[in-house]
Amino acid sequence: MNLSYVLGIVAGIALVLIIFIILSKKTDAIPVFGTACQYDERQLQARGRAYKAAYFTLMICVFAEAFADMFLERKLFTSLGGLGLAIFVSIGVFAVTCIIKDAYMGLYEKIRGTLITFFIIALLNLWCVVLAVVKKDKLIENGEFSYVIINIGIVILYIVIMAALLIKLRLDKKAEAGE
Repeated sequence: MNLSYVLGIVAGIALVLIIFIILSKKTDAIPVFGTACQYDERQLQARGRAYKAAYFTLMICVFAEAFADMFLERKLFTSLGGLGLAIFVSIGVFAVTCIIKDAYMGLYEKIRGTLITFFIIALLNLWCVVLAVVKKDKLIENGEFSYVIINIGIVILYIVIMAALLIKLRLDKKAEAGE
């Protein structure tokens, strides 16, 4: 691994931590360093079912990859990028399931700070994808996904989560107005 990649990862983690700290001070929406989210009993049960769905989704992805590797002799998903995609799919299943069951946000969390943070993370990763395209990095190298797919997966994941949150927020407002 190249030193510039390691430094880029460290800089990205530092930037995300700084953003979390700033947003948590301003909006109290993002718990940082020991402040736990509080969920009611119904939310905890829904989150447990969402964890279960995410786990089985990840297992299905891993078995599909093993099947493709064994019978189709395709090693596309055994790379870091490919395995990252499987993880992103399972995280997406967890997040969307929690959002649908109204168990994603804690009792005292505000959605605004979460959406801002997710938008910034998606933008930063989109910027990495643009830089990779400008550098003409390949998406698939030697029959395996390259590291670029990780950034693409993160962008897609956060867009899906933000869309699910906004749709749920809109549906909840319509339901309140209809009552």
